[in-house]
This record gives sequence, C-alpha cells and structure tokens, in this order.
Amino acid sequence: MGIILVMALVIGVGANRYKKAGPHQALITTGMGGVIITIGGGKFVWPVVQKLYYLDLQARKVEVQRAGIFAKNRVPIDVEAAIVYKVRGDLASVAAAAQSLQETTETNITAMVQSVAEGAFRDIVGKMTPQEINEDRDTFQNRVIDMAQGLFDKVGIDLISFVVTRIGDEVRYFESLGTPAI
Repeated sequence: MGIILVMALVIGVGANRYKKAGPHQALITTGMGGVIITIGGGKFVWPVVQKLYYLDLQARKVEVQRAGIFAKNRVPIDVEAAIVYKVRGDLASVAAAAQSLQETTETNITAMVQSVAEGAFRDIVGKMTPQEINEDRDTFQNRVIDMAQGLFDKVGIDLISFVVTRIGDEVRYFESLGTPAI
C-alpha cells in the first residue's frame, strides 16, 4: 500500500510540475540548468530550483500618433499609423525578448513600441517634404519600417506591418496644396 501511495504522490507532483506552452507561447525556465527556452512545447519544471516564465508570441496592434513633426521644409505635420508587431518565434529572438521584456507589462511594451515608432516618424519626416510623404506613402512607410526594425531587432520584436492611416496638419497646408487645381 505504501508503494502505491508513493507512486501516486510522484505521479501527482510530476503531472503538476509539467508545464505546456500553446503554439503562441514560449516557456522560459531559469535556475538549475541555466536559461532554457521551449517554444510551443512542454517541459518539466523542478520545484524550488527552477522558475518558469511565459512569453506571449502573438501579434499585437498599436495605434501611433505624433503631432507637430517638422518636415524637411519646416512645415509641422501630424502622422497617425497602425503598427502590428510580435516577438519572433526563433530561439535567438525569444532569448532577446526574454531578457528585455520579461515581467514587463503589456502597457509598457506598447509604450516602448509607440516611442520607437514615433522616433522613426520624426527622423523620416524631417528628411521628406509634406508633398513627398503624402504622394509617396509607400516610400515613407518603408523608410520608417527600416529604421524602426533595426531598433526592434535588438529586443527580438518583428514589425509585421506599418500602415499610415492619416497625414494632416493644423494649418491646413495639405488643403492649400490643392487650391490651384480647384
């Protein structure tokens, strides 16, 4: 009877300590054995000597707005965009994201993504005229993506999509461009 009780206890503890990740998650264990990353699988986590973290690999959408950015010809413009990002699912990116983002709230990660995107807006807008930005949004978007992706690579984030949803200004500069044609 004692052997059956011990076996049941061992099986119960083992089943309780085996952790599984969904296809959109990575398990990160630290402690005994160093840092071990398991993507979309399962792992036994030793009690007391290992700590378990989950890292979400799902895509997220962030709205980014920046007002009063000075373009190349010193005209202040407003830019609004939608960004879709996620942590890349390869081991190196998950390790970088785990070091940079683990135990960071979703709100803080979103704020970081917004800050990087706004910085890229400022830099690229300062190198283009409002007409260039408005008439060739693909070039503008690609330049912002290239600049922001370089920064996101350092923390394992992939910029999936960046779409400008609105370009405008408070002084009606864009409207006045069409006045001669009207």
